[in-house]
Amino acid sequence: MDSSFSASKVNSLQKHLGVEWPSIEKAHSDTLVMRNGLSDLFMKRRASDTTVVVFGSVARFEVTQKSDVDWILLLDGSATPEHRPLAAEVKR
Repeated sequence: MDSSFSASKVNSLQKHLGVEWPSIEKAHSDTLVMRNGLSDLFMKRRASDTTVVVFGSVARFEVTQKSDVDWILLLDGSATPEHRPLAAEVKR
């Protein structure tokens, strides 16, 4: 989901209902910070035949202080011994 789409829908609904949801806005903001950091981290460590997919609260723009990062490393082809250090590095 595009971050601007998510934020615009929440903002639109808040305006329509005449309410404010500071916790939802903070979760969205915190998610953007986390996603940018993860993107920078993963792009530096990515092998050409791998993709890191992040899901859960990070994907839903619902990051809180208690959030973890749910991820899976997808390989295009068969796993080789060279993939093990990459998975361990992503986990760290």
